[in-house]
Amino acid sequence: MRLRNNNQPLPASLTVFSPWTDLTQESLYSPESEPVLQARWTAKAAKLYAGEESLRNPLLSPVFGNFQGLPPLLIQVGSQEILLNDAERLARAAREAGVQTQFEVFNSLWHVFQVHSGQLDRATAAVQTAGEHIRGHLAD
Repeated sequence: MRLRNNNQPLPASLTVFSPWTDLTQESLYSPESEPVLQARWTAKAAKLYAGEESLRNPLLSPVFGNFQGLPPLLIQVGSQEILLNDAERLARAAREAGVQTQFEVFNSLWHVFQVHSGQLDRATAAVQTAGEHIRGHLAD
């Protein structure tokens, strides 16, 4: 958004894994089996990250921003992580703004499960999809 707002060149595409798009945590999902992130930790991290800025600042919480004119977007998220709602809201906001959006939810997986690529077949497949998304837009 900052690049677009400053008339700077944009990347050919965006790929995000388990995105944290709303630091206010107003719609945080609370699955019982989230093994990585905890709401208490993310609330503290949001305040430390934002400093004096509003947690609703779109440069900190993109879900509150304007997505018009942004490049194609791939969002991958696990169904068992607290950022699932953030990812869903990001996909909805991007689509409403006309951004080409591919949204993938991986059932029974956790925050940034893609780090297990090479060990977990679905993580490997997710990383391969991400690579295809990135390569597919480089020629545009």
